[in-house]
Amino acid sequence: MLPLPETPFELSSWKRAKVQLNYHISVDKMNYSVPHELLVL
Repeated sequence: MLPLPETPFELSSWKRAKVQLNYHISVDKMNYSVPHELLVL
């Protein structure tokens, strides 16, 4: 077995985002593009 990592585990947080008509989501004032299959009309 390998030794434990030097830095502790960082917790993550999950958020829900709606895909906009331009195939982007906005999370914490940042825009991210997503595949067109995720666009729900």
